[in-house]
Amino acid sequence: RKLRAYENIPIIGYLLLWGRCGCKKQSLPIRYIAVEVSVGLLFLIYAAYLPLWPCLALSLAAAIMIIAFLTDLTGMVLWTTSLWVGTALGIGVTFVVPEWPVSPTGAAVGSCIGAALIYITNLVYKLARGVQGFGTGDIWLMGMIGAWMGPVGAILIFFGSTYLGAAVGICLILLGQRQITSKLPFGVFLSIVFLLYPIIYILFN
Repeated sequence: RKLRAYENIPIIGYLLLWGRCGCKKQSLPIRYIAVEVSVGLLFLIYAAYLPLWPCLALSLAAAIMIIAFLTDLTGMVLWTTSLWVGTALGIGVTFVVPEWPVSPTGAAVGSCIGAALIYITNLVYKLARGVQGFGTGDIWLMGMIGAWMGPVGAILIFFGSTYLGAAVGICLILLGQRQITSKLPFGVFLSIVFLLYPIIYILFN
């Protein structure tokens, strides 16, 4: 059966359904409630430290990034249309939110730099190994990140994600879960660092 409106409310809906689908015949993945709780806590942290409009803008970016996180984690797929929209919104926010720390020029340059980091890395990796190191979706994802966080933010998030991905990859190899040639969803690491970046920025400023 179709879910009722109140059954679609994050967290509350999951609890009302006792973690099962509408017909009660199948359990819902635990990641549903885990994502809803995590996102709620993340938005509360943003709200506690940021003015209203920057908080709303950042929450919008985070929502798009969380979609990228989930699709890349479960299927190694990034929806380019959502990333294009996210990039446009990142540049647009600089015009309508006066408190936003990135200027329109910074957003445009950041988007180009973010995309270029993946594109150039791919070229070098292909020359060295004969294959691309990143997917095309990662280029658009970094373009969106640069639009929201500017040139410096794009560079820091890129390298932070690279180190995080390397650490996870090494752990998986040691545990026998992956080979050294195995692919990892880089969008997952980009999303995590992007979501944590504003919190780190707040704590150190």
